[in-house]
Amino acid sequence: MYSRKAKGLKFPRLFQPLDVGPLIYRNRLFSAPTMMSYVTEGGRPTEALMGYYLEKARGGAAQVTIGDTPVDQEHGAAFPGMFLNKANMAFFGELACGIKHYGAVASFELNHSGWMANPALNSGPPASSVAFRRGDGVEVVAMDEDMIQRTADNFASAALFVKNCGFQGALIHGGHGWLLAQFLSPMVNKRTDKYGGSPENRARFPRMVVERIREAVGKDFVLEYRISGSEIVPEGLSLNETIPFIQSIQDKINLVHVSAGIDTRLDLTLVAHPSIFSPHGCNVRYAEAMKREVSIPVVTVGAIGSPELAERILEEGKADAVAMCRALIADPYLPLKARTCREDEISPCIRCLHCRGHMDVYKHFSCAVNPRAGREARLSGETARAQRKKRVLVVGGGPGGMKAAIAAAERRHEVILAERKGRLGGQLTFTDYDDLKADLRAHKDYLIRMVRKLKVKVLLNTEVDRALADELKPDVIVIAVGAVPIVPTIPGINGKDVMHAVDAYPNLNRIGQRVTVVGGGLLGVETALFLADVGRQVTVLELTDFVARDANRLYAEALRLAIAERKIAIKTKTECKGIEGADVTIVDADGMESVVHGDTVIYAVGLKADGSLYATLHDCAPEVLRVGDCIKPGTIREAISGGYFGAMEL
Repeated sequence: MYSRKAKGLKFPRLFQPLDVGPLIYRNRLFSAPTMMSYVTEGGRPTEALMGYYLEKARGGAAQVTIGDTPVDQEHGAAFPGMFLNKANMAFFGELACGIKHYGAVASFELNHSGWMANPALNSGPPASSVAFRRGDGVEVVAMDEDMIQRTADNFASAALFVKNCGFQGALIHGGHGWLLAQFLSPMVNKRTDKYGGSPENRARFPRMVVERIREAVGKDFVLEYRISGSEIVPEGLSLNETIPFIQSIQDKINLVHVSAGIDTRLDLTLVAHPSIFSPHGCNVRYAEAMKREVSIPVVTVGAIGSPELAERILEEGKADAVAMCRALIADPYLPLKARTCREDEISPCIRCLHCRGHMDVYKHFSCAVNPRAGREARLSGETARAQRKKRVLVVGGGPGGMKAAIAAAERRHEVILAERKGRLGGQLTFTDYDDLKADLRAHKDYLIRMVRKLKVKVLLNTEVDRALADELKPDVIVIAVGAVPIVPTIPGINGKDVMHAVDAYPNLNRIGQRVTVVGGGLLGVETALFLADVGRQVTVLELTDFVARDANRLYAEALRLAIAERKIAIKTKTECKGIEGADVTIVDADGMESVVHGDTVIYAVGLKADGSLYATLHDCAPEVLRVGDCIKPGTIREAISGGYFGAMEL
């Protein structure tokens, strides 16, 4: 701790150098490891993967850690990852060189997935502390002495390999329910030999791995250990065991990263990767407890999305450094912007979990609010000043239109943004009413702030027609007017006690105590959560067999938990036959008809593209582009991505 603010720094503790073993970190903000699948069939890092990590270093992070690489392909790989072999050595060397070139420490996370290994990616079966049959029928074998010794050697060989490639440190993944945690945890490890039973026995193998690595790499290499301070469940690891374990290895490691939760269950994955339903920095308490008991620097991680929060954590002595993952996906230049007092330009993460949830299923990495994420190498030249300055008219002040205006203005075009309503924000204006959407509201406000900062000319309460287009004489028109709600053909849908979901937020005084939401997609479910939080009794009716079908798998799980906590009634496989007043006649999957009684009906059955303005303006400028929902309704990711890439073509 120190009392005097460094000259010119708004966040003095965040940008205080940190001495760790042989290294001096330029600040206290680390880029947490991210697992990516952008590798060749031979496990070689691609240009896309290298560009992604180099952007983090260029953006000012103190350390950039390459994520979640298995130490062997015999039992340890859960995802398509990099192979640490001689054939790929030059490419890893170039990756380390690039990270260091931009002033960051180059680190490499090493992992073994244990029983979560994917048989298709390994030559042998999944192996763990104990044998059992997984839910998918795969047999997991218990590691015998030979496998334990060989795996410890594999960790050591992998660490030495990345050191020889030029990396300055290795992060041993001992948390989130992966192999080392499977041995340490009393919930998983039921062995009766010297590797099971007492806390000391369960720690024997993880401690062996650390000792074997340190022996292999020597003292001039930083070793970090990531651990779940608590696995949250009563039978799992808690601080009562994780603190003594780190104390037992702190003479062999230089840093400890303290997280929480387990990746083996979706609900506990949401502890490690907190959703909008958890407070920012919700896992800091585990790092704070660890810091009081150990003598090495402690790094905290988990939903820390702003320099203000990071500074406060350090100022209060709860950690020695802060690791950010999603915040630096949303804006890899967050550290540099914070250091240069441009924190108002930081693009906030909205904690939608698209990055993790989408990649887990489709192996394709992207971010809802940063269209460049995962494709930095391919887009390296696209942010340059445009060759010819153009006059650009953007029609529509929602997220897609604002992103198009910002990107065009950053490329030095003259930009006019016209919005038919009296404020910017489009459909995101509903976030002003919903506390659960504070992160999305922050991003909406960021877009508005950047529109103003870049001196985009904004025309509010303005309908764009052919006459106005002729008057403004744009070189380019970008149409981003969004979509319009689908009104279902249900008798009674136009009644006085019926409204669309978006209209519910500013008209809460018109909504009665008992609310029926027709449509269980993402919009319907989130509206139901908002209404439940303001004291309404809510029933959701969905025609298909489950709700929030359009949400990614992690966010869908977060919604499921939130629905259960609020006791919202969900009726799936239910057809709405008619509305009388605010009573809805329904037919269930068995053909049984009944009535859901209520005071207000809200419908959210989807959106449809609004192509009318494009039909009107399609020949009013040399270039006329459409972006976002006016092409096809989608999520905020499609809107922002469409606006960005549309502007990049100008």
